[in-house]
Amino acid sequence: MLGTEIDLNSQEVINNIRSEGIYQIDEGNGSCRVSLRAFALTNGIIVHITGGDEPHIGGVAVGLPRPSTQDPSRVTANVSVISILGHKDDELARPIADRLVRELNSIIVVIAGVHIHQANQTDIERIIDNTNLAVEEFLRQIKTQ
Repeated sequence: MLGTEIDLNSQEVINNIRSEGIYQIDEGNGSCRVSLRAFALTNGIIVHITGGDEPHIGGVAVGLPRPSTQDPSRVTANVSVISILGHKDDELARPIADRLVRELNSIIVVIAGVHIHQANQTDIERIIDNTNLAVEEFLRQIKTQ
């Protein structure tokens, strides 16, 4: 439908996205708005987190589930990160990958890139808070499927 506007927030579009194993969640406003897109695959989940003034690829975290060495009945995670030179988005990606592996017992890949021009500490805290809210909503949605 070239040239046709699509309301990505319409209930019909959201239902179709969920049935395909694709999730989209937005939290926050303005330059502190964070978008989480997740793609559930047969052997894991890819999570893409962007936002701010310049969405980009700044860091990648790959998490693998494994039994805890202290309690083999519990799932823990091995998480490896790749940081793009000059970016700190791996600090956002790593804890998300770790949490999602532990809660979903699945391979998780998190790609993060959020940049706000001349961000202050409050902006950074809002980005982290909005990211955590998006992750909470994603977990709620995927666990109710």
